[in-house]
Amino acid sequence: MCQTRCFHFNLTIIFVSLLGQWFECFLARLLIIPYQEGWIAIKDTVVEDETTGHVQVSLLFIPLLVGGFIRSHYILSLSFFIPSVVIERIIASIFIRTYEKHPRVYVSTSLLLISHLFSIFLSYQTMQWKYSYFQIIVTFILVLTITITIFACLYIYNSSVTRRLELQHRRYGYHFGKRFQAKENLRSLKMVRRITIVGVCGFLVAALFISLVASQLLPNYFHRISLQISEIVLNLNPLFIVPSVADRVPPWKNKLIDTMPKFIRKKYSCTRTVRPMDYRARRTVVEETNTYWTQYSNNW
Repeated sequence: MCQTRCFHFNLTIIFVSLLGQWFECFLARLLIIPYQEGWIAIKDTVVEDETTGHVQVSLLFIPLLVGGFIRSHYILSLSFFIPSVVIERIIASIFIRTYEKHPRVYVSTSLLLISHLFSIFLSYQTMQWKYSYFQIIVTFILVLTITITIFACLYIYNSSVTRRLELQHRRYGYHFGKRFQAKENLRSLKMVRRITIVGVCGFLVAALFISLVASQLLPNYFHRISLQISEIVLNLNPLFIVPSVADRVPPWKNKLIDTMPKFIRKKYSCTRTVRPMDYRARRTVVEETNTYWTQYSNNW
C-alpha cells in the first residue's frame, strides 16, 4: 500500500494501522482460547485462603487478563478508525490547495496517538469493571452515528466543490490543486464508505448470533456454532475488508492478485471478465496530468 501511493501518506498510514491491528486481535485470541475452550478452568486461577478468607489470583489468570485487555483495545481502536479518517479528510479540505504537496506526518501521528490513548484508557476501565461491554457497544454506536453524519456532510461538501469547479473552469479557469484535492477527498471517502459498510455488516452479523445465544432462541447444540461464527466474523474481518477495498483500487488489486498462489491466480485470470474501457480510463496518469496542465495554461 505504501509503495503504490494511491492515497495521501496520512490516509495510507491510518489504513495500514487498521490492518496491522489484526495481529493484536490474533494475539488476544491465542491468549484467551485455552480458557474459552476449557483447557484451563477459570476456577483454577483463583485460590481462596481458608484461614484468612482472602482470595489470591493465580499466575494462570494473567494470560486471560492480558488477552481481555488486548481484545478490548482492538475493538475500541476499530471504533476510532472511521473518525480518524474523517478528521484527516476534514484537514485535507481545509488545506485543499496545498495538502497533497506536503506529507504532514503530524496529522496521522496525532490522530493515531490520540485514538490509541483513548482506547487504552477505556480498555483499562473495562478491565476494572468501570466500563461494561454494553457501554462499549453504546459508545461504538454513538461514535459511529456522529461520524457517519460528519462523513455525509463532508462528502456532500466535496461533491459540491467538485461540481462548482467543473462549471467555473469553463468561464473563469480553476485552481488545479483545489480541484485535484476535492476529487481525492471524494475518492478517499468512497473507500472509507466501503470499509464502513463491510465492517458494520460484520459487526451486525456477530451481534445477531451473540444475541440469539443470549436470548436462548436457538437449541443448545446451536450455541457453540453461533459463537464460533461470531468469533470468525470479528477475528477475521481483514479477509472481508481487504478484498472489498482492493477491488476498487487497481494497483492494490494487482498486488493482491500477485500474492495469491499460482493456481488461484491463473484461475482468477481465466475467469475474470474484461470490461471495455473508455478513452479517459485508458489514458495514463502522465497523459491525464499533461491534459489538465494544458487546459490550465489555456485558461490562464
